[in-house]
Amino acid sequence: GLILLFHWIGFANTEVKVSSQRHVLKAIIIMLIANAFILLVNQILFRERPFVSNDVNLLFYMPTDSSFPSNACAGSIGLALGFYSRIWTKTFVSIFTLAALMSLSRIYVGIHYPGDILGGFIISIISYYIGNYIWCQTKSIQLRTLKLLENLNIA
Repeated sequence: GLILLFHWIGFANTEVKVSSQRHVLKAIIIMLIANAFILLVNQILFRERPFVSNDVNLLFYMPTDSSFPSNACAGSIGLALGFYSRIWTKTFVSIFTLAALMSLSRIYVGIHYPGDILGGFIISIISYYIGNYIWCQTKSIQLRTLKLLENLNIA
């Protein structure tokens, strides 16, 4: 969240700021698409979490939703993929690394099976391609939205 906030307000150069804010919008679009896929899959499939089926020393709260696919993985990797470009390579690598570590840690703490994380990762990749298509088709809308937000002192 802080990385997104920094990329929303952290640049003085107008050209860099607009590029950065567009990538924040792209990341949010991809995350929302991933969450919509998760919601759809959860309506069809329900998988108990590892701490329910196995004797696990739970280090976290007890979620009650489906374990498969991992919403946390799909959302966080989706956010990282929003910055996948030649310009924002360091940002992408930073967010992706944090998202991957967070996703893997959810296996360690007994909240997900490895397949849940893989499912979330696959959903985030699919969401990236859909989100990227939407992002490329809506450039004029994005720029008008950013201009409106700038006039409201939000961007």
